[in-house]
Amino acid sequence: MMNSLKDKECAALEALLLAMVAAAAVSPADVTAAIRTYTSMLEDLALDVPKAPRLLGGVLGAVVSAGALDVGVLPTLLEGDSGVEPKRDFAAAALRRFVASGGGAAACRAACEASGVKASAFLAPDELDGPDCQPVDAWLAKETLADAVPL
Repeated sequence: MMNSLKDKECAALEALLLAMVAAAAVSPADVTAAIRTYTSMLEDLALDVPKAPRLLGGVLGAVVSAGALDVGVLPTLLEGDSGVEPKRDFAAAALRRFVASGGGAAACRAACEASGVKASAFLAPDELDGPDCQPVDAWLAKETLADAVPL
């Protein structure tokens, strides 16, 4: 199902989630725990549902953009032994959504700096990611996020 979601359906689900947070039907901690349920197995999930990291990242970006969560939750959601590629897909979607929310790259960068979020701390490849995995700075530039998040 998740792989077949259309943009309009994703937007409706995000709007529902934000309305539930605004109405205090779910707490920010509930949202974090729900997203963590999936990010804790992100690599396996990405094998079964290739769009999952981007879709989940978009949800996080929407929640952060609405002010319901701090961008500082991003690195903690990506802790674990997953490979860096699904983590990067998730982070890129979340950061792009934040940038597109109106504040732009400068606002995203300022929020990241205020929360201590540094891409090199949680998106760097390790020895298991292979030699063809880009360094963080090159990946950020390719994703047009170099101005949006500190290294």
